Amino acid sequence: MANSNGGAMVELKGNMKRTVTGKVVLMKKNLTDLNDPGASLLDRVGELLHHRVSLQLISATVVDFANWKRGKLGMPAYLEDWVGTLTPITAKDATFSVTFDWDVEIMGVPGAFIVRNNHQSQFYLKNVTLYDYPGHAWVHFDCNSWVYPTTRYNYNRIFFANKNYLPSETPEALRDYRKEELENLRGIGRTGELKEWDRVYDYAYYNDLGMPELGKKFARPVLGGSAEYPYPRRGKTGRAPNRKDPNTESRLGGLDLILLNIYVQRDERFSTVKFWDFLAYFLCLRRWAHNDTLKGIRDAIPWTLVKELLRNDGEKLMKFPVPAVIKEDKNAWRTDEEFARETLAGLNPIIISRLREFPPTSKLDPEIYGNQHSSIREDDIKHNLNGLSVKEVLDKNRLFILDHHDALMTYLRRVNSTSSRIYATRTLFFLQDDGTLKPLAIEMSLPHPQGDKHGAVSKVFTPAERGVEGSIWQLAKAYVGVNDSGYHQLISHCVIHPIYKLLHPHFRDTMNINALARMLLINANGIVELTVYPRNFALEMSSAIYRGWNFTEQALPAVCLRAIETWVTDYCCCYYASDQAVQKDIELQSWWEEIRKKGHAVNFGQYPYAGFLPNRPTVSRCFMPEAGSKEYAELEKNPDLALLKTITPQDQTMIGVSLIEILSRHSADEIYLGQRESDEWTSDEKALAAFQEFRKKLLEIEKNIEIRNNDRNLKNRTGPVKMPYTFLDPNTLGKSGEGLTGIGIPNSISI
Repeated sequence: MANSNGGAMVELKGNMKRTVTGKVVLMKKNLTDLNDPGASLLDRVGELLHHRVSLQLISATVVDFANWKRGKLGMPAYLEDWVGTLTPITAKDATFSVTFDWDVEIMGVPGAFIVRNNHQSQFYLKNVTLYDYPGHAWVHFDCNSWVYPTTRYNYNRIFFANKNYLPSETPEALRDYRKEELENLRGIGRTGELKEWDRVYDYAYYNDLGMPELGKKFARPVLGGSAEYPYPRRGKTGRAPNRKDPNTESRLGGLDLILLNIYVQRDERFSTVKFWDFLAYFLCLRRWAHNDTLKGIRDAIPWTLVKELLRNDGEKLMKFPVPAVIKEDKNAWRTDEEFARETLAGLNPIIISRLREFPPTSKLDPEIYGNQHSSIREDDIKHNLNGLSVKEVLDKNRLFILDHHDALMTYLRRVNSTSSRIYATRTLFFLQDDGTLKPLAIEMSLPHPQGDKHGAVSKVFTPAERGVEGSIWQLAKAYVGVNDSGYHQLISHCVIHPIYKLLHPHFRDTMNINALARMLLINANGIVELTVYPRNFALEMSSAIYRGWNFTEQALPAVCLRAIETWVTDYCCCYYASDQAVQKDIELQSWWEEIRKKGHAVNFGQYPYAGFLPNRPTVSRCFMPEAGSKEYAELEKNPDLALLKTITPQDQTMIGVSLIEILSRHSADEIYLGQRESDEWTSDEKALAAFQEFRKKLLEIEKNIEIRNNDRNLKNRTGPVKMPYTFLDPNTLGKSGEGLTGIGIPNSISI
């Protein structure tokens, strides 16, 4: 019989017992998984042998005094018809029914459940929903986690309902379960190498980039944990020390390297869709990069990759799309106006700043580095100030500087001992009446040949349009672009807790991309060292610049920040009534302590500008030609050839452009600001209402960006290259789709 609430009631041995029905949505391990293609068959055999998947509800309202006042446990219930549910070739959801024996009057309301996977292989548990529960329309559990066989765990896998609790407000029946789950995630007592089924979030220094066993050339310093090399932390892997240097962690090899199988908590790894997107475009990069790290990647191509290889939309895997910077006008990138505009709207708009004193000064210690102040003088720039004096433009806040001098000068000797030939540059700009910037001068400096204490040797170059002077000016801008590109690549770059629900979307894929970067990009002789001018000093140099990093200066536009601030404030006010409540939240305080002491941390606009390497070169191979030299004569005769001989060579260009294309693509499953992976991410109506208000404000921002891009009076919005500024369009509705869209603020910093 059925009651008025719709819950089924059955009679068992004369007693009225209630059963609760539910729906389980999961993704089976599919046939494209390279590790174990026979998983589906083994799981079916296991089902026939009664090795099944069980769920066991935990009460949030009734404690079991015989079990240390933990929530009462229901009887295990098993997923129905696993054998009859086909396993798709590609990753797709499968839905199962489950029926629980659960006496509501005795057991109360479930607030969590234990899942036991008695199969041979893992599955991705998306969500569980209990229907027609008395007093509730439904009880929902948002899971989104890989569940491995029980033999892989020494604890129970627990999932909580999507109702948020502060630690002090957690129901007594769930407190111990919450505490144990947090301890499991922290890896307390866990030693040795971490495996894919481990769920440990712990930290380590950046000591896994070098390969000292191959010689001194491949050794790299440990970044982090010292005053000499300050750096944030990375995710811990627990691999054994390198046999040559115990302070360096050993690196992956063999099949683990081929399958990109570096340890990342499995729930933090790319989704199936995103992984194959990444691998498809990584094959293009591998075509040009021939080092040992990248060999073997081409094994076993799955269906999603075949689809990518057979594209018919013009973006073939081995054919680069035309970068937007040369799409409308193939020569506009050369103009001074576009060069200046890209300091505001290009790859690295966070370095330019207002000049506060003239000439520019240095903060380097003169006792060590001598005089490093700028050699630019008023005579160099006064003819380009529209009749104003330097003092007048300073007073009117119309002088700006792109200053890479101090950050690079201390590394120039070592960097220039490699195949790179770079300068430490300062570039001055004048703010014109129409709101655009005009370059005034570029200063290029080298260390004094007699030693650092003698200061810098500098040359100043000013704008010219024709003749060899125009070619020299074009080269000077290229040297600035090299500085700016390298700086951009190296520097700018508990589950029921309500704050967890707030922040979780913004950490999506960050652990995975960091791990892959350490394995393939920023390691010794990796892609970054092959394509960016600091070469084997790249990460060491980024550590030096990290010391002066100020996150508040790298912010989103004020309008986006205001929308985010309002949303975060409204959300937190749903749970914290006062500052004292925040201070008493032991989980939040512990997390903040960890963030400050261990970890601190957009790529998607790179390809439109840097996909055309002459516009944003990453390497310079020779110094500025001197008058009377053979190189100077070539510059006079063929300036384009001289430029190409100076900047990134062809093989490195192909590697660099391939990498930039990967980093600039939005994946098919990208989640943007104002979006959530699941509509049932919380059951709190106040939090949901605040989120909808946040989305509304983001949509207003999108509309405003569109209006401003169409305003011809705002010349920095498109510039000579006729490329609208869309990088900070939130794309909340996902209108742009996947690929090289140049639109959208992702929820997290990832590929």
